[in-house]
Parts: sequence; structure tokens; C-alpha cells
Amino acid sequence: MSVESAPAALFVPSTMGTLDKLPLEIRREIYKYLLVNPVLGTDEALEEEWSDSEAAFGGNFVPRTRYRLTPAIIRTCRQVHSEASEILYSQVFIAHCFMDNTRPFTRDPNHCDTPISRYHCEEHLLTLPHDPVPSIRLLAMKKVRRWKVKVIDLRCGNELENSLMDFCKAVCQAEPKEIDVRILRSEVVFLEGRPLSTSQVLCPLTMLRNVGLFKMRNCWDPNAVPYAPDGEYSNVGICQGPGRMLTKMFKTLAESSRPVERLLEMNQLLRNLAQAFERYVPFKITMAVGHLEVYYTEVADALEIQGYDEFGHSYRNPYIQGSNDLEGSVGRAFECANRLETVGFKRQRERVVEQLQPIYRRIIVAAEHLDKFLERPDVFHSIDRRPPLPVTYNTQFYVGHLVVLIEKYAAAFNREQNIETQAAIRLQKKEFDRVYASMPREMLLEDLNRMLESENFVDFRKTVFAARKDMHSQLREIKEAWENLFNCDIYNERWCAADFGDCKVNLNDEDGSDRWRDRLVNGCRDAQMDESKALEEYSVEHMGEADDDADDEE
Repeated sequence: MSVESAPAALFVPSTMGTLDKLPLEIRREIYKYLLVNPVLGTDEALEEEWSDSEAAFGGNFVPRTRYRLTPAIIRTCRQVHSEASEILYSQVFIAHCFMDNTRPFTRDPNHCDTPISRYHCEEHLLTLPHDPVPSIRLLAMKKVRRWKVKVIDLRCGNELENSLMDFCKAVCQAEPKEIDVRILRSEVVFLEGRPLSTSQVLCPLTMLRNVGLFKMRNCWDPNAVPYAPDGEYSNVGICQGPGRMLTKMFKTLAESSRPVERLLEMNQLLRNLAQAFERYVPFKITMAVGHLEVYYTEVADALEIQGYDEFGHSYRNPYIQGSNDLEGSVGRAFECANRLETVGFKRQRERVVEQLQPIYRRIIVAAEHLDKFLERPDVFHSIDRRPPLPVTYNTQFYVGHLVVLIEKYAAAFNREQNIETQAAIRLQKKEFDRVYASMPREMLLEDLNRMLESENFVDFRKTVFAARKDMHSQLREIKEAWENLFNCDIYNERWCAADFGDCKVNLNDEDGSDRWRDRLVNGCRDAQMDESKALEEYSVEHMGEADDDADDEE
């Protein structure tokens, strides 16, 4: 049978795309034509110009160079994605790491400039070194296999503005094939009259591991004059660049697979533990930031939703203003982590743990006393009695006992305050009382006191377990933060007690349903007998009064 006479059903249209029909070598050439541009590895890729147009980022520095790439082909299908991504990310990408006052002021000072991230503008103008790298930038930077990093005007006097840290955080676990670091000019601001060493300036490079080839070279002008506008920095010197020994050390660490303790992640776990002891959201934020007391735009929006905007914007954190001991230790640990000083960070972490251990043990003792009293089978028997049953002495005793235990449990969460912090809080006492009075825990405690005074215990049990649930949730947060505190300690050099304290409180029984079920099984019979007896006595007494009233009417 000839092709001309074959039935039409035999000629099924092919579902394979035109690009898939081509040989792999030809497809690679097409990918290179669409995705490869040597400009990505040069300074030209990051050139910017000022634009007053509102359409161009509202009057800002905008990219000048056009890459003329067509990355949309990567999203064609899975096969094209795997083939084209390798070609796109295998070329050399440049990265500029420099400081805020030597770059456009509207850009984030802690984000290094790369061709990948230049179109990704952050909504906020300032991030901090402990903040995670944005997921969009992180995923893209992890795929790049070759980097050329230029360290320009890197002043490490202020660790909050070290964009080299941002680059190292993004690629430290990506295992790139090649990193070429070039030191153009590094200016160092002296701290406390002591100049920083070159190793401190380039300390973020110690985070790199499993790099295929690591190179470092000096490309700076030895006759360059330190940049100090209007005498802003009186103690400014030029970092002389890494010598042979330091370069060899960086190269050995970067190309090795030796585990590294990531202090930024360890600092995050320490902050989580310290923040778990604070309930007020603005104070949590300033504790995390360290010594800064400013609420940024995105933080202010979140606080406004939660109703904290007026107090948070009008008043400073008294724990920061009063130099409280816990905030001071957390802030110093934050600074040591940004400088990657392992010994200093662990010393400050030890001090934080020593300050929080007594508070935690006090909370545990108060929680155990409350739960032990709630285990009694007859606690709510007399309290849950509905009118017209009278309020007995046992009812008042149990109510008063529970209120005292709950108030002690709530007071156990109070943090330690030095005299300066107490003075700062006293100056804002009116505002503090207003803010804390609107918090759920204080409102529940106020309801319990109101029931105690009015002797109306209809919702007393419900309110007791609601307050207990609120405090148990904070205790659970503290316990989880403590259990995760040493997760990043690879070498197990904790320098502080690992046993923070055993939590024997049943944190899962929030509403007391388990304990109440056991109470019904074990002690409900006696309770029912007592209630029947009380109801019988009440009925006989009131029936006698009713007969006397009837006789009087007759």
C-alpha cells in the first residue's frame, strides 16, 4: 500500500513541540542565543541612572542596561526548564557589596546588587542582617553557579549595613562552582579607638562552604584617600586587603565541607526564646531589632491592625530606654552574631539563659500549684451550683483560692526590671495601664474579680479555664523556644546549662476536659449525693417558709 493510498487515520498529528524535535546540540545553541549575555558578569550590568518620571519607580535610580534576554522560554515545559536553566545560571553573574552612603539612598543598604535582584524592589527601605533573604531573591541566587563579587567601600563599623553578609547568607548553602572576590577599596570605621582588622571586615566569607573554586584578589588603589564626607567619620582608615595567609584561610574554608555554626540562625533562636517571655507586640519587635526603637512602615501596619499603633508610635520601649538587663544581653548577642563572633555570642546567650531560668521556674511552680488544685474532684461542685441554691462558705473558699492561684500564675510571667526600666515605665504608667487593661489576660482576670465581688459564678469555670489556656499557650511557646535553642549548635559547645527545666504541666488539656472527665468518673457520685442533700435541705427550709407565709395570709 502506497503512502498516497493510506487511510487518513494513520496520519496522527504529532504532539511533540517543534523545539523538541530538534537535536540537543541545536537546542542548546538556541538557549544560548536567548539566555546568555556576557554583560551579566560586568559592572555594566548594574549601571543606574536617575529618573524623575513617576512611571519609572516614582523618581528613583533605575537600571540603565538592558540585558536583552528571553527567560520566558524556561517556562515552556519541564524538559526545556531543566535544559535552559543550566545554561542561564552557569554564566558568570556580578555582585556589588557596598554601603548605604555610597549607593542610591532609596535602595536597601543590606541587599547586595546583582542582575538577578535589580528589578526586585523591596516595599521597605531598610532591612536588618538577621532578616531572612527574600524568597524570590534567595531561590534565584541559589541557582547561580559562578559569581564575581566586588567589595566596594565596605565600612564594617556598622554591621547593620554590611551587604556582603546578605550575599553570603544567600549562597552559603548553594555550593556554587566558582566565587571570585575582588577587593576594590575597603574603608573601615574605627570602633572605640581600635581599628578593625581585615578578617573582621571580610568575616561573612567564613560562612561559605563546598565552593568548587574560591579566588580572592586585591584590586584597590594603594594611593586612594579615605572617603569621609564633611568630616562625618573622624576615624576612617583604608583596609589593606587580605594577605596571603588570610586569603589561604578563606579559600580553605570555602572549598571545604567542614560544618559551620551559623550565628545568624542561632541568634534567631535566642530571640525567639527572649520574645516568648514578652506579650506586648511592640516590645517583642524592639527586642528583636536590638538597640533600634523605630517602628518601620511594614511593622507599623501590622501593629495598627492589632490595635497597638497609638501607643507604639507615641512612646518608646521602656525596656530599651531603661537599658534593661535582658534587652542589653539580647542586643549584644545580636551584634556579636552580625560580626560572626562565636565566643562573644555564646557568652551573651549564657547571660540571657541565666536571666530567664528563674522566671521559667517560677512560672512552672505557679502552673503546677494551679493544676494541682484543679485536680480536686469537688472544686467546681459548689461553684457550678445554679440559683436558687445559696452560695456556701465552701463556694467562696474555692472561688477565692482559684482567683489567688490564677493571679499568682499571671504574676509569674512578669519580667525582671532594673531601676532604670521601672522609672521609664512609671513615667508612662497611665498609658501602660490603658494598653494592658485591653489585653485578653487582664480582661479575664478582671472578670474573675467581678464575679468574686458580685458572687455570680455562672461563667466562673469557663473564665478560669480561658485564663488558664491563655497562660498555658505562652508557657508552651516558651517551652518550644527553649527546646529549639541549641538546634544550630553543631559542635555542642553551648556554654550554658542545657536543662532549662522540666515542664510537668499538662499543656494539651487547655479547657480542663481531661481532668473534668476523670473527676466525673472518680468523684461525681459523692458530688451528686452532696448536691441532692443540699437541694433537699433547701427545699425543706423554703417549704417551711412558704407554709408560714400562707398562714399569715389567711
